[in-house]
Amino acid sequence: MNAAVFRCTTEDCKHEVKVILSHWTIDEPTKCELCGASHSFQIIHNDCQFSDRQVLKLQETPELVPDGETPQNVAVVVFDDLVNQVRPGDRVQVTGIYRAAPVQRIRSWRMCSSVYRTYVDAIALEYTKRVEAPAMDHLVLSQDTALPKLSEERAV
Repeated sequence: MNAAVFRCTTEDCKHEVKVILSHWTIDEPTKCELCGASHSFQIIHNDCQFSDRQVLKLQETPELVPDGETPQNVAVVVFDDLVNQVRPGDRVQVTGIYRAAPVQRIRSWRMCSSVYRTYVDAIALEYTKRVEAPAMDHLVLSQDTALPKLSEERAV
């Protein structure tokens, strides 16, 4: 959320205030300038301004994973013009900032646990599209023709 719109809930007023994001927080107005009511504002979600954001799950290539181990993965957060650039199965090189964010077990507590969630803030993406399997329309099998042998090296 880049900017929020708050509307006074008193019946006579309906005054709207736009609040810009400051230091990663949006502070709700406490007192209406027109009617003087305190804590009477409600957020109007449809009028707020948001930026595009997407979370990708980046996984090791299967060729590089040692036998018997599962591929490691990391979350990649992309914003604005990088959103919807890649599709599942694409090979990706990510340039970004590796970050660690503390995990709050209970939101109302100020105390955080010693566990950190790691992710990458993407700055640039370089990718190659996933190669689709070729169509096998030219290979027609019927009971009259013999099945191809493995030595013929036909791609299946």
